[in-house]
Amino acid sequence: MATRKAYQAAPVSETCPQIDAIISHMEELRKANAKLREWGAELYDEKEQLESDLEEAKDTISELHDELDSLREELKEAQRQTA
Repeated sequence: MATRKAYQAAPVSETCPQIDAIISHMEELRKANAKLREWGAELYDEKEQLESDLEEAKDTISELHDELDSLREELKEAQRQTA
């Protein structure tokens, strides 16, 4: 039986018999990570849109409150003039 010297190159399958399984697992992790990043980016975009929608709704509510206050004042003034 011939022995190899430490400095001689050996085929990968002999030095690391599980290399194919490891590479396959790493590829699965890479794909899962890419999907996770894509999902995170989509959630971020959705959050940004929802925050924008919320700000618009707050502005609309504020404008409607101002209009309501103005109409109440007009109504009070009209009631005073008819009294």
